[in-house]
Amino acid sequence: MSKICKVKLLDGSFTSQVSRHTIKDVDGHPLWSSVYLTTEPEACVETHRDFIRGHIETAASIGPYGTVLRDGSEYSGHYVDSMTEADLIAWHRPNVEALVRAGVDYLALETIPAEKEALALVKLLREFPGQKAWLSFSCKDDTHTSHGELISSAVTSCLLANPDQIQAIGVNCVRPSHVSTLVRCIKQSHPTVQTIVYPNKGGVWDSVHMK
Repeated sequence: MSKICKVKLLDGSFTSQVSRHTIKDVDGHPLWSSVYLTTEPEACVETHRDFIRGHIETAASIGPYGTVLRDGSEYSGHYVDSMTEADLIAWHRPNVEALVRAGVDYLALETIPAEKEALALVKLLREFPGQKAWLSFSCKDDTHTSHGELISSAVTSCLLANPDQIQAIGVNCVRPSHVSTLVRCIKQSHPTVQTIVYPNKGGVWDSVHMK
């Protein structure tokens, strides 16, 4: 008999749940479900109440530094080449501190394109002992991070830097066709680590037209 693996559902989908509280359709809207924040605020509140009543665990997102540059560099991670680890830690610290103080169950260190930034985050996490987190990389193919490091090497470095607080490690915002090999690369080096995956829908990002 094959070994049975336990699977946890990552999230319940805000968009699916909010449809119980509004009849307005957002398919095709450029802001998608975030438009409800201005058009249907009460529906948003009720949706979050639904999740609270369901006794869910909360995970707060910490994404890559590159998003603030507004140049698409979060998809390559090249900004880490001109930043020190200390620079990255200093930039992420206020956000991490605020979310830890808010009492979230997990920090989702997600869509991280480069080993250097991932290391900065897991080292920063040590300033908040007891706080659980998962770490998830964005990847350009089925063996490398978006910045170009081997996923197996990046995972090893991060687990060595903080083996106690990282509850799971994996990939997100990647092509679905790359997931199996990426997970295999992680598991070959770290067979007992919990893996987490949430790929994109399979489209190709156009960095010129930003769509």
